[in-house]
Amino acid sequence: MTFDRLVYIDRLKLAGVDEVIARAHAEGLRDALLESVATKADIAELAAATKADCAALAGDISALAAATKADISALATATKADCAALAGDISTLAAATKADYREFSMEFDRKLEALERKFDAKIEKLDHKIELFARDLVIKGASGLVILVSVMIGLKFIG
Repeated sequence: MTFDRLVYIDRLKLAGVDEVIARAHAEGLRDALLESVATKADIAELAAATKADCAALAGDISALAAATKADISALATATKADCAALAGDISTLAAATKADYREFSMEFDRKLEALERKFDAKIEKLDHKIELFARDLVIKGASGLVILVSVMIGLKFIG
């Protein structure tokens, strides 16, 4: 925008403003316009700076995108390795658990067999005691019967 100071001063004088005051107004307005109004050159300079900033930002964004892709790739690789290690740990634990189960099962079977042998031995002893008791009962019963028969016979002849 162009400001014609002389035309402005002439208009103020025609309106009855003193020439010294008109000149002071024109100088003040010109200074204010120069400081606050952007010129085409100012705008072109800002546009060029903005384009350069955008280009720099685009480069930064591209670099960040590449770095992010690399980080994601590295994390994916690390995650796969961690998963493989965990799978190995799980396999090792599964094998150890199976071995522990087999050992426990064999120990349980041994203890169960030992208990069965003890139980069978106690049943055998109990069977033997029952047989002895039955024999003693028969002997005592037969002895009592003999005595009873003898007493009856003796009473029949004596009495």
